[in-house]
Amino acid sequence: DTLEKFYFSAMESYIALVFFLAGIFFMIKQKKLLLIAVSVVLTIFFILFIIKTGLVFSIHNYYIIPYVPLMAVIAAFGLGEIKNLRLRSFLLAAIIAEALLNQLHDFRITDSQKYKLKMEQVADQFSTRNDLFAINGDDSPQSIYFLNRRGWSMESGLATDPDTLQKLKAEGCKFVFIDKHNHRDGNLDDLSAILKKIYDDTDFVVFEL
Repeated sequence: DTLEKFYFSAMESYIALVFFLAGIFFMIKQKKLLLIAVSVVLTIFFILFIIKTGLVFSIHNYYIIPYVPLMAVIAAFGLGEIKNLRLRSFLLAAIIAEALLNQLHDFRITDSQKYKLKMEQVADQFSTRNDLFAINGDDSPQSIYFLNRRGWSMESGLATDPDTLQKLKAEGCKFVFIDKHNHRDGNLDDLSAILKKIYDDTDFVVFEL
């Protein structure tokens, strides 16, 4: 969701969002022309960036990062309108605490995801860093990152579709890496009939193109 990237993912704090909106109000009310001009120009460029990025902007949180410094400055401007130093300090501490609590899950690896830590080790058994992979990681590039390889991340149905794989082979793809935990569409037995299986365990199966 594109709007969610602005109202939550950017600062991970609803308190900060309130002060961001307050900052917009006060900078217009007080006619802070330089801050308004910079904000408008950067916002226009960021809108163009969103258009250029396309659908993936709404999928991945990190695409909002270039806009976060501007939002933080505007939020700080709004917070600065509170003249009571103790109250201002308390609210700033509340923003920091809320943001940290909302990201606690990023500081640990859930047990259900730990199997991904061995993906690169598996790939190293039969490939080099320059080999291209296709993997059923959907629209997220996370699986490619864990493999420490370049290639294509796609839905399971495409990752097991013979016609799609033939096109990828023509583009230099050498291996099809299937994450069994993420496998939903496509018959792996059919794929085994036409491709050479070079690795298989409880988590992954890999075919050579």
